[in-house]
Amino acid sequence: MSYIKKRLYEGETICHRGEFHWLQVWGAWFALFGLGIFLIGIYIWAKMMIKFATVEFVVTNRRIVLKKGFLTARMDELELDAIEGGHVRQGFLGRIFGYGDVHYTGRGSYTLDLPVMAQPGEFVAQAEKARAASEEVPFNQLADELHDDMEGVVQRAAGLKRRQAGVPDDTIGQPQFR
Repeated sequence: MSYIKKRLYEGETICHRGEFHWLQVWGAWFALFGLGIFLIGIYIWAKMMIKFATVEFVVTNRRIVLKKGFLTARMDELELDAIEGGHVRQGFLGRIFGYGDVHYTGRGSYTLDLPVMAQPGEFVAQAEKARAASEEVPFNQLADELHDDMEGVVQRAAGLKRRQAGVPDDTIGQPQFR
């Protein structure tokens, strides 16, 4: 079970999980085999493998979460309703092979920079989809509450009319046969 999955809020679900691009993994293995005779190749390979194993980035139905760390963990998050913009940065090769990094700006001066990932456009699209869905929920809840409140008002008004007409209170809410 992932670190982030263990720390989700009640009712929160993961909508999309970002992944590292295959070229990055290939680059780590190339460093090991190409530069392995030198210690630098082993160092680069080990560093990249630890990064791949310890960095997670996900979109949930409430927030975007980035977790980094091996012995210690650091979680950066940005609530979906606090997002002011998401920007994908792709170079020439990134456009060809489908990788890039994502930069989010939030309210105030908060920024969240995600690492280079596969399909960054899909990550931003899933975040926007989750944000749109989270914005619909309060309106639907408000509409349901307003509907319930209006039903109560109508029932109280019907009870008041009956009392004004002289119908006893113990018969309010019971079918009237005349």
